[in-house]
Amino acid sequence: MATAVRIRSSGFCLAGLSIPAFQLAPGDHLCLHLPCTSESPAEVALVAALEGSRPVPGLEVTARVVWARPASSPTSLRERLWPATVAGFLQRSAGLTRSEARAISLELGLRGEDAVCRSPGTPKQLLGLAAAWAGNAEAILYSPVGLDPLGRDAVFAAVKAKADVCPAIHLSHAFWTQGRYERQCPGGARCVDVTVESGRAELTASPV
Repeated sequence: MATAVRIRSSGFCLAGLSIPAFQLAPGDHLCLHLPCTSESPAEVALVAALEGSRPVPGLEVTARVVWARPASSPTSLRERLWPATVAGFLQRSAGLTRSEARAISLELGLRGEDAVCRSPGTPKQLLGLAAAWAGNAEAILYSPVGLDPLGRDAVFAAVKAKADVCPAIHLSHAFWTQGRYERQCPGGARCVDVTVESGRAELTASPV
């Protein structure tokens, strides 16, 4: 059984990033301000460390942490001919029965038989979160990159509603708008600034 603290950082460096001390426990919603771009090698390495699959000195992961990526469907020829459904994605990702998957689909306002590949960005992100929670995640990582403001707010609200039992870390990326770089952080979240190690200026290029 997981301890109260799911993730504990005493401060560590990884892939050119310098991450300060923090801890994640039930009720917490952290917002990590990343200087790198989404899907960059630095972010990929950080996600692996926070999930616990890449041991790093200065970082302790004591629970099942899940990277709640947006729902996607396999790209094999068979899947192109017969696209994966919403219910099928939930069954495959969280080990649910068909009836359980269909019930969660309806809670999200989706039909179980809808094709994942034809769903908009916000439902895909909410499906990814739902799969993580249904799969007994004890903490999640997520990043609603590319969503419009309404979609982003819907994701923030869903994560906040579950934070007491499944604390979360929002991976925040700066984006360009109205002539300046900005970030959108979840209301009430605790912000943590991740910096770039000396000599690694390339990590700060082209925020999204």
